[in-house]
Amino acid sequence: MEEIPTASNCWMEIARLRETSEIMKLYTDMAKEASRHSGGGFLVEEKRRERIFLCPPIKAGMSEDEGEIFSFEYANRHGINLGYPMGIMISQENLLSVTARPNYQYYFKRVKQGNAWKPAGLYAVAYGESEAAGSAEFFQQLLDFIRAQDLEVVGNAYGEYLLDELAVQEPEHRCGRIEIPVKPAVHK
Repeated sequence: MEEIPTASNCWMEIARLRETSEIMKLYTDMAKEASRHSGGGFLVEEKRRERIFLCPPIKAGMSEDEGEIFSFEYANRHGINLGYPMGIMISQENLLSVTARPNYQYYFKRVKQGNAWKPAGLYAVAYGESEAAGSAEFFQQLLDFIRAQDLEVVGNAYGEYLLDELAVQEPEHRCGRIEIPVKPAVHK
């Protein structure tokens, strides 16, 4: 005997479909952005405030894989759909010390719900092949660009893979982005 859907079940299915549509739009927007910046490069641009779900800092001694699993489990316990695009946040203090493996936190991009915000404002943005975009050398190049533009860092860095191994098979077509909030340097 077939079960008759209830109004509650219908509303839950509609909410699930809307969330899936939202996730697909985020990935589509990220792919479009990657195609506009496929050659890499550095720029300065205004960004709007963006809702994120921020996971706790990765615990000392955890491998990258363990840190990612830790963050997925944390997000899952808080009802976050794990299909949302994921990024990393590096604190301003860790960013400026430029260690080989800085402390970081994972976050999930969210449109409606979340527990934190990526602030609005002026950002120095770097695009590059995804493997290079995660390296300490790439972060240093972005910091050098910031200084060359007579700007200074005023917040945490955010990194995302716009096109990752799930989006494209060829490593040379994968694209990452790093964003760091900045302001004009104050000279004394």
